[in-house]
Amino acid sequence: MLQNEALVRIVVWNECYISGGADWSLIDLVTSWPDEKDVFVIYVNRTHEGLDLIRAKTAGRAEVRTFTSVAEFLSGITRVFPDRLKRPARALLFPAAIALSFIRYWPLVKRRTCDAIVFNNGGFPGGLSNYLAAVAAMLKGIAGRVMIIRNYPHQESRFLSMARGLCNSGVIGTVIAVSESLKRSLIDEAGIGAERVKRIYNGISVEGKNGDNAHPVLVRKNGPCAGIIGTLEERKGHRVLFMAWREVLKTFPEATLYVVGSSKSGDKGGLVEFARALGIERGVAWLEFERNIGKVYSALDVVALASREYESFGRVVVEAFAFKRPVVASKVGGVPELIEDGVDGFLFQKDCHAELAVMIVRLFSSKELCEGVAESGFRKYKSRFTAALMAKNYHEMLAIYGSAKRDKAVCPDGEEAFL
Repeated sequence: MLQNEALVRIVVWNECYISGGADWSLIDLVTSWPDEKDVFVIYVNRTHEGLDLIRAKTAGRAEVRTFTSVAEFLSGITRVFPDRLKRPARALLFPAAIALSFIRYWPLVKRRTCDAIVFNNGGFPGGLSNYLAAVAAMLKGIAGRVMIIRNYPHQESRFLSMARGLCNSGVIGTVIAVSESLKRSLIDEAGIGAERVKRIYNGISVEGKNGDNAHPVLVRKNGPCAGIIGTLEERKGHRVLFMAWREVLKTFPEATLYVVGSSKSGDKGGLVEFARALGIERGVAWLEFERNIGKVYSALDVVALASREYESFGRVVVEAFAFKRPVVASKVGGVPELIEDGVDGFLFQKDCHAELAVMIVRLFSSKELCEGVAESGFRKYKSRFTAALMAKNYHEMLAIYGSAKRDKAVCPDGEEAFL
């Protein structure tokens, strides 16, 4: 598809470093897009762990290019400094890094090849490069400037204040929250104008996530098994789940807990030591981040989400729905929007490992209960959380910036050469 034939020409700007749910949400959005005449170009920062994944999974539907983020630029030029001087050197060079990065981003965003730019973020406020690219897009007259926010940090900072100002000033035209809970946080706590924030739930696609079934990534042991999938950050509640697992093993001594997540995403060594201190190390198995995540879900009896802090959406919950697996999750953030307790999943009070243990034991003890809960979750997934529905919602929002509006635009002489 040629750029000038496309109905909507969409640039996705993606600054992330650890591969995870934001990557899969982007992949599902692009590969489920309803109009094949629309064109995607995805810019990914060069050291992002998920770059190859995005490139492989969107091949044939999007062109993937790389850019250097401000953080990567500073890291590169301060690499030669002794460790004790790196931090002050970064602070000293920061203004120059901002200016040089903006100059680099300027030619990447062009009105003649871009109708809308979508910033794919993990948490608010996101990467600094997003805002530099957004300023460039605004100055070049690109009307569609949309930022997807998937979490909120709940802590004030100068960068947060700057991001709030840029959003409210119109540099970012529309902010997408992935749950009602996150929408309220962005309005009430981040201070973004209510008229700028919309809610579009994440959607999940099961296509292309099972890989080669002849080569399972998770080899089950004799007993029942549960899994926790995500980054190894403290906020994800692995320690709470480990304490619950100690209780589960008293009833099911052959059970295995699979911990799936990138070793780079948290303190894996500390978690391994914590499991050893609890005496459960033989009942815990570790897996790195897996591209064909469906093969992991399909091998589990129960999925656990034990987050201790705000979880804006809980992608793991919907993935469990999609792969027909019962899920137990903590009552944080937007998770209660997804689960009807006792019907399509179970909710427990955050940090309450005893309650979590009881729920896992109950599910392990009843195949009928597992199947009933999983089937209810699957029905909810099909009606509310498919990638096709998510893509349809984004398509309807971005279509107004496409060819009809572009063809009516009147550009001053020579503008195309500049933009």
